[in-house]
Amino acid sequence: MRAGVDVIQQDIETGLGMFHAPSFDVVVLSMAIQMTHRTERVLRETTTPVLVTPPQDPGQIRLEDGKQLIGRIIVPVDLSAASAHQIEVARGIASALAVPLILVHVVEPLRSRFAARLHLAGIDGDRRAEAEDALQELLARASYPGQAEALVAYGDPAEEIAKVARDRQAGLVVMVLHGSPLLGP
Repeated sequence: MRAGVDVIQQDIETGLGMFHAPSFDVVVLSMAIQMTHRTERVLRETTTPVLVTPPQDPGQIRLEDGKQLIGRIIVPVDLSAASAHQIEVARGIASALAVPLILVHVVEPLRSRFAARLHLAGIDGDRRAEAEDALQELLARASYPGQAEALVAYGDPAEEIAKVARDRQAGLVVMVLHGSPLLGP
């Protein structure tokens, strides 16, 4: 490619298994990913951050225009070791565009019969407090010079991340999903 960026074009239905963190910094997909029959599985096959872009082609844009189109970058993190690389990629994009960076972690409700029977008072509050501390630590380590914040939500991760992106008018979500070698993507 003209800017010295390697480009690989392939059928998204075959998955993203070939894209692994040490080999690739980021995978960029158009919103056509929503048209696949196996969207979640396709995304779970990579440990490399995935950028999903709008389906409409705005034509050639200048870097300065990117700030207006993107507005904010949401970075949903699971607080695993993979989060640091994901944040690093998002920080680079946010720095280049001079846009705010929002780290998001979603605490999922405990959904097991055993947990429901225990009625552990305050366990969700404790989990949320631990997540807030871990997220603040990640934000501090990211050392982003621009506007950045950490946000902890509670509920279904997909729904909560979509709500944050909509409410904060984020034009870009940088996320990494990965499957278990035992359970699969």
